[in-house]
Amino acid sequence: MSNNGDEELERRLRDVLHSRGLGVPVSPDAIDRIHAGARRRQQRRTAASALGAVAVIAIAAIAIGVRPHSHGSTVAGKLNSASPSPIESSAAPSSSSAPVQPSAPIAASSPPSSQVPGTPTPPPVAAPTPYPSAGSAVPADFTPISVTAVNDKTYWALGTQRCGGVSCTAIVSTTDAGSHFTEIAAPHAATISIDNSTRPVFNLRFADSSNGWAYGDALWTTADGGATWVDTSLRAGSVKDLEAARNPGAVAGTAWAVVQPIPFTSGYQLWQAPYATGSGTGAWQQVDLGADPPGDTAPSLVVKGATAYLLASDAKHVAHLYVASVGVATTTYAAPCGANSGAFSAGIGSLWIGCTTGATVSTDGGATWHEAATPSKVLFGVVGGIDATTAVVDQGSGLVVVSTTGKPKTAAISSVGANFSFLGFTDAKVGYALSQAPDRLWRTTDGGQTWAAVAF
Repeated sequence: MSNNGDEELERRLRDVLHSRGLGVPVSPDAIDRIHAGARRRQQRRTAASALGAVAVIAIAAIAIGVRPHSHGSTVAGKLNSASPSPIESSAAPSSSSAPVQPSAPIAASSPPSSQVPGTPTPPPVAAPTPYPSAGSAVPADFTPISVTAVNDKTYWALGTQRCGGVSCTAIVSTTDAGSHFTEIAAPHAATISIDNSTRPVFNLRFADSSNGWAYGDALWTTADGGATWVDTSLRAGSVKDLEAARNPGAVAGTAWAVVQPIPFTSGYQLWQAPYATGSGTGAWQQVDLGADPPGDTAPSLVVKGATAYLLASDAKHVAHLYVASVGVATTTYAAPCGANSGAFSAGIGSLWIGCTTGATVSTDGGATWHEAATPSKVLFGVVGGIDATTAVVDQGSGLVVVSTTGKPKTAAISSVGANFSFLGFTDAKVGYALSQAPDRLWRTTDGGQTWAAVAF
């Protein structure tokens, strides 16, 4: 066989691997190193992380505002009349109604019978391991990187597990507050970017028991609780943050996404799309953010009911809070400070921001802000709002419960000194936290006073 024939065989094999969403196995050490570097880049959420996975973790937004990442005011925002036409989705499966099935391993082909004697035989290509199927037992090596909840008992975790020599995406869910978990189908997308051809997802959001999104450089959507997933990636760019909530008194809800344009020649954008149980996600449209839109620093997003709150700095690095709702002109408030990843959160009747001087809270939709009593140490970590007076913050040395009416109190958690990437509450008592080193999911049932590690 000629060199051209060898190259053609190799090209075809790579095309098949790529079309099935599978990667060529790499060593476990390499995967670990990639994960460690990717997660550090993810937490910074800088504009330079367009091709890296961003570990910004968030709980699905519900009426009470689960989100410091989980996931108001009547002030809001309208769609830009000059925005691009709705973006069509590019479906990865051949049929959006067909369940996602694990791909079968690809056997190395035998040399063609027409091969010229004496020509070296191409080396066999190692067969990749298929993704685990839905309903499988939760693997012992499952590592959570994102959590999303819709009430105090039902939540999902997006994470990774070993599939032979590669790292596979996995999703587990519970409906009994974590007493039992089951594995559901997951998008055939990586959670890390190994090369420029990989489009990872690094975050998971469910708005209710049916509608969910897995997002990152790619965007996957489910309307059946994760039984099937469809690649609905936006042509506009990568999704750096996504929140969704059912509009009060309505059957339908709205999903909001922070989009980093590709190529990244301008600032971040806010997009929105309607959804309804059983119908999936509709067409996305860009939201008009006014005369001073966000610049090149990654914004933070919170959604409460029909209103989206985007904390971002403009091109002159001035921090703003953009308040948007469908069909209403966007309102822009001066923000008390810019926020690092995870330092913007919603609580019951409140919004919380972690500034370098401490935690600040607004009870009027961002129009005015008030400081809570926080330790003298500069606030570097994430914030999880509980209500109008109380929040939990990561002070770097552990979790602290802060209040506008009393002194801060150190929370009881066995992972003191861990690097937390997410804090969020579903109600005044139940909340979740994600830590790195060790990579664990934590849960509280007493408003953040004590935390226990979730056992998968």
